[in-house]
Order: sequence, then structure tokens, then C-alpha cells
Amino acid sequence: MKCSCPKCSALLPEDLSETPEKGMSGKCSECSGSYWIHRESFILRCYAVEGERYCCSCGEALGPSTYCPGCGALYPDYCVVNNKKPAQRAFEKKNFSLNLSLPGFSAKSAAPGRKQSLVSAGGRGGSSDLRRQLLMVGGGIALLAVIAVVALLYLRDRAESKFIKEYVVALYSLKAGTDQCVIKSALLASGSRLVEKDLDQLKFVDDKITSALQVLSPPEKFIIVQDRLLKLSSTYKKLYRLCTTSGPSAEVTLSAKTLESQFNAQAKELKGVLPSPLLAELIDKSSRYKNLQFMLD
Repeated sequence: MKCSCPKCSALLPEDLSETPEKGMSGKCSECSGSYWIHRESFILRCYAVEGERYCCSCGEALGPSTYCPGCGALYPDYCVVNNKKPAQRAFEKKNFSLNLSLPGFSAKSAAPGRKQSLVSAGGRGGSSDLRRQLLMVGGGIALLAVIAVVALLYLRDRAESKFIKEYVVALYSLKAGTDQCVIKSALLASGSRLVEKDLDQLKFVDDKITSALQVLSPPEKFIIVQDRLLKLSSTYKKLYRLCTTSGPSAEVTLSAKTLESQFNAQAKELKGVLPSPLLAELIDKSSRYKNLQFMLD
């Protein structure tokens, strides 16, 4: 394994294949500096934290490639080495507390003697007390309504932000899977059979796509883009089955090209209905991950 200390670049005695996803800390034997190392799936590269990335299989530095230059693994899981533990990407849970006290309705004020005093007073004092209590009740109800609206808006915004990030990951995965299937179909068209390594690569990306799609839970305003994404997924699945069930044949390329053209046409339709927050996220991430550029060309 070749992962290096982020402070002095000395080799670290870490077995990257055993690194947990939640991460762990360590101390460099050369400079005595502390470091943090954690494991991530390749699909999360479009949201990667700062730090050098190393292939979990052989320890080679990955750089911007979609495959490991050391062992040749396609879309490999990797480990990230940082000076310190990075901030969590997951949304933090927020706790809401509400402590309202409405004067005028205590056990003491509800006593029979007090009620009789208010009724018998009949003057300005009793009337003003009752009016004040009603105003307090109305104010309390209005405050509760405002808090409820703010809470609903916060939860809605959080759900939309979460969906946008997960949607970009799903698009990234579908494009990666489609490109990989096109490459494998060219091998079949040349007369070569797909070996176990080729099928494992296709299955690996397909599993990542399935996971990315399963977590999507679209808010109402994103229903249309969710439907268009499912169309892209359906076309990709046809291409995946074509590659995994076909033998060597020149006709495979023609079928694959037809499905790739259908995928690109559906992507063009999707671009026409992208909401501005989702488009902004794609633009932001495509500057680093060129695989998303197909949604912006």
C-alpha cells in the first residue's frame, strides 16, 4: 500500500482494504503528525472531500482517472487521507424546542372565586382583564402558526437540497454505466468475448446505479425530472442486458449505438425541464467531474 502522510509524505503502514467507511485516525512514525483516513465509494467522487485519494485494492494514487493506474480496476473504491477528520456531508438533524406559557389560564386563575369576581365586577377592570387574556391567547396561536410555517419551509428546503445532491450522483452513475456498456459492446463487435473481469466491472457499476436510484425521494416540484431520470435508467438497463447476455457479434455495436442515441435524446429532453437549483448543482459539479458535462452541452 502506498498511501502517504499528508504532512511529511512518508509511507504509512495502513492496509487500505481494511479501512472502515466511518474512518479512523493514525499517527505518522516519521513526523509524529496525526492523520485521518476513511473509505469511500467511487460514485461519491463528485462530492469528495479534500485530500489525496488512493485505490483500496493496490494503494496507487488515483488522480482524476476513472480507473486505477496501478491495478487497472475500473471505478475503484478509494481511501482519502487528510490532516484531520473532514466535516460530515450528511445533513445535521435539527432539534426544535418550544416553551410557551400563556398567562391568565393557571389553576389559580381558574378557581371559582376568581370566576365569580370577574363576573360580578361588571366594570372596566374585569373587561380589560378578559380582553388581555384573549389577546394573549390569539398571540400564542399566531406564534405557533408562524413556527409551524417556518418548520415546514425548513424541512421542505432540506428535502429538496438532499434530493438535488442524490440526483446528481444518480446522473453521474447512469452516464458512467452507459459509457462502460458502449465500450464493452465494441469488444463484442470485434469478436471478443467478455471475460469475468469485464462482467464484474459492469455489475459493479450497475449495483452503484441501483443504489443511487433507490435513495431518491423527489419532492413534488421535482416529479417531472424524476420521471425523465427513470427513462434514462430504462434505456441504460437495456444496454446493460445487451452487453451481459450477447455473444461476439457485429450486430451488437449497431444495437448499442441505437440505445446510446436514445439515451442522449432522453438526456436532451431532461435538460429542457431542469429546475434552476438542479441546473446550478450540475454546473458546479461538472467543472470538476467531466462525466456530467453531457447534461450541459
